[in-house]
Amino acid sequence: MGASWSLVFSGLDTSASILVFVLAIKYGVGGHAKLDIAALLIATIGVLIALSANEPIISLLGVILADISGMVLTIKKTYIDPSSETTITWLLVGTASLFGILSVSKLTVGIMLYPVYLMLANYSVPVVQLLGKYLNSPNVIRKCNQA
Repeated sequence: MGASWSLVFSGLDTSASILVFVLAIKYGVGGHAKLDIAALLIATIGVLIALSANEPIISLLGVILADISGMVLTIKKTYIDPSSETTITWLLVGTASLFGILSVSKLTVGIMLYPVYLMLANYSVPVVQLLGKYLNSPNVIRKCNQA
């Protein structure tokens, strides 16, 4: 009962993820490196766990595992090329996740785990963008080479 409205956000996030997956097939970057293949295998394992588990929390952990495998690739790409991601999108979804957390009336691990994960995952991209912009800037690289 405590997760009624917070589930709306989770459903919308899932729909958006499916749309991104479909668009990535045609317009995506990469896919053949060892890390890409490993992430795909880990995501597959996560999906299989989510679909086969009889325990809701185990299924949720499978979903999170699958998502983390993609987030690792996104974070790596964002660090290398900070302009490849739209900052406002990640901030808005992270903030929507925060509001999802605040909308929960009953605080349990099972209810809080996914929105907390989504908040942390989505806020991590703008943080990595800032780090990538700063650490990959010519001034910082020049200072490191001089040291």
